[in-house]
Amino acid sequence: MDKLTLAFDIGEFRERLSRLCGALASHGVDAAIVSSWENLYYLQGIITMYTRSRVVDPMPLVVGRGVDEVFFVPTRMFSIASELEHPYIAHVQPYDGPHPWKTIANIIEKLGLANGRIAVEYRNLVVSHLQKLRGFLPEAHFIDCSPIINEIRSVKSAKEQEYLRKSCEITDEVLEITMNDLLKPRKTEMEVAGEMIKAMIDAGAEGASFHPQVLTGYRSALLNISSSDKLIEESDVVMLDFGACYKGYCSDTARPVILGKSTTEEQRRACDAALEITLAALKAVKPGVKASEIHAAAVSRARELGYEKNLRHSSGHGIGLNVWEPPTLANFDDTVIKEGMTLAVEQGVYFDRFGFRFEQNVIVTKNGYEPMFKAEMKLAEV
Repeated sequence: MDKLTLAFDIGEFRERLSRLCGALASHGVDAAIVSSWENLYYLQGIITMYTRSRVVDPMPLVVGRGVDEVFFVPTRMFSIASELEHPYIAHVQPYDGPHPWKTIANIIEKLGLANGRIAVEYRNLVVSHLQKLRGFLPEAHFIDCSPIINEIRSVKSAKEQEYLRKSCEITDEVLEITMNDLLKPRKTEMEVAGEMIKAMIDAGAEGASFHPQVLTGYRSALLNISSSDKLIEESDVVMLDFGACYKGYCSDTARPVILGKSTTEEQRRACDAALEITLAALKAVKPGVKASEIHAAAVSRARELGYEKNLRHSSGHGIGLNVWEPPTLANFDDTVIKEGMTLAVEQGVYFDRFGFRFEQNVIVTKNGYEPMFKAEMKLAEV
């Protein structure tokens, strides 16, 4: 049987593990238990229904000081894990039963780390599993390793950037298909969203980064809600917010559309303002600035245009294996932007009856940024 192929070469996985072990040591961490699907994929290249599950048959990776890396898998998954070329993972350990936490605790005890600093992913590990670990290792001091891994993942390698560009390329293609062929009056929002997912897969994506938001009429002013069974009407403002997933890497765009070429002057002014505010945020992107300063640039431009009261959210976020990654481009986040980071920069203005938002995904370069979406940012009238 042929070996399962990995999305990255062995050297890149080794380098990631080396950087993680170095970062753990610098934080005084003795061992880390990595459990989230995205960090498991980042460190050893497997995505399965089990790595995505936080409750059923977890598949954690144990790394750290004096620890030969051990990847724990349910016995029935061992054949898949063993088919991967994993020379950089010292051991792939099958286990029986509902969880591996007792076995992991035994290994940590044998290494003399039972009273050490053990890092786990607080945002991923379910409370019942953390309680089991605490019960098995009552003298250990548990800390959160999520910020440590997030810092490592924030700067993307050349291969990661390649996958993100491809994800954005697919999203651009599906945006054009949606506006030309899919978005029609008398169809439901959900119907169009489903067709968009199929178009992404047909274009080479694994699927959508998240379920596409096709929000029409007054719903275009609402945030973070799902497409519905609402019928799309002629002259509706339509907010499209969606992205493709390619090799595990996500894109995220937002574009406004008006059906029937019936834009009012009020709508056009608001849409122009949303675009100018987003462009102000983009102009601020470069190494050395703080995430909060990018947001401040957007807010400042909104104030100049008279739309500050119509802002409702941050000016974007990191993007990669998750569609929403640190940093958050908001007034509370002073993360310093670095070359090689990838960001989804977005901003919009919202009213009772409609809303407009634009979003661009970028790679931070030495002197600014590289836009990954090539589709022109403008109000589309179809």
